[in-house]
Amino acid sequence: DAYSDCVEYFGDSTRSIAANTFFSLFVRFTKAYKQAELDNEARRRQQEAAARESEKNAAESVSKKNSLNSRKNNQEAVINELKSKTKQVKETRLLKQDEVYNGALEDILLGLKSEPYRRADAVRRSQRRRQENIRLSHTMDELDF
Repeated sequence: DAYSDCVEYFGDSTRSIAANTFFSLFVRFTKAYKQAELDNEARRRQQEAAARESEKNAAESVSKKNSLNSRKNNQEAVINELKSKTKQVKETRLLKQDEVYNGALEDILLGLKSEPYRRADAVRRSQRRRQENIRLSHTMDELDF
């Protein structure tokens, strides 16, 4: 009696469908339903993993951009510092208007003729060469052929 009520509830008659066939439909349905739940769970995990990965990539790209920006800022700071130093050097090289007199250029040229222009680090270079020559001569003397 319960079987016939159940079959009629689902729209079939007891004459057209056997009990094994009727219940096998339920077994297949439950298996398919469980598989669909597992598939949905796996898809959800993949989406969460992809979301975590994209967040990680976004955070890495932001940190890379920040490091690049900090490098650029450091470079700009160095460039600005060098520019300010060159401006200071240029300002100190310029003569004031009251210091300029007629014949100043001739005096500078005569000074260069009498004593050649030497860079500020030229003395250091010549001293370094002398020191290297002294070291080399000491080592040659120590060899005693």
